[in-house]
Amino acid sequence: DPRALVRRWTPKSTFNKRLSLRWRIMRTFPDLTPAALTAGTDMLYAYNWLMQNRRITEFIRQHQLDSQIVTYRDLAQDTAGEVSRLMQWIGVPYEPAQLEYWNFEHLGTQKRDYEWVKEKKTKHFDARWKTELPVALQDQIVQNRHITAYLDQIGVSFAEDGLSLSHEKNAQR
Repeated sequence: DPRALVRRWTPKSTFNKRLSLRWRIMRTFPDLTPAALTAGTDMLYAYNWLMQNRRITEFIRQHQLDSQIVTYRDLAQDTAGEVSRLMQWIGVPYEPAQLEYWNFEHLGTQKRDYEWVKEKKTKHFDARWKTELPVALQDQIVQNRHITAYLDQIGVSFAEDGLSLSHEKNAQR
């Protein structure tokens, strides 16, 4: 969700990062040049989210890769349904125990700030952007024509608590 990443990226913003980001957005997607030139810091990071996601979408299309879209909101709010759908797509049986990841050893990294989720054996839905981003900025992102056009293109829409996949739209593709 661009709102979540704007909340995360903006505090780390420096003048040089913003200038570099503006140039990268304009070089990668010339249609975003006017928006990237005039965007304030917050919206610049929303365009960064858009640029990164458009690049992923173009890569998948260009290489004709089989893929599925999964949103954080859908996965966090309907974990069993989304994991089941994805397991069916990859051809592996879904097992409810997959959702209880805390019962299994894992390799790799883990965010220390979320160790409590594993200890409490519970799920957590992180929607800090709802309280930490000004409502006016949330509205500006939701109403941005570039972002909404991209989301329409991939069959995803804004919900009150995040991005949500329209399974009916995606099934028709």
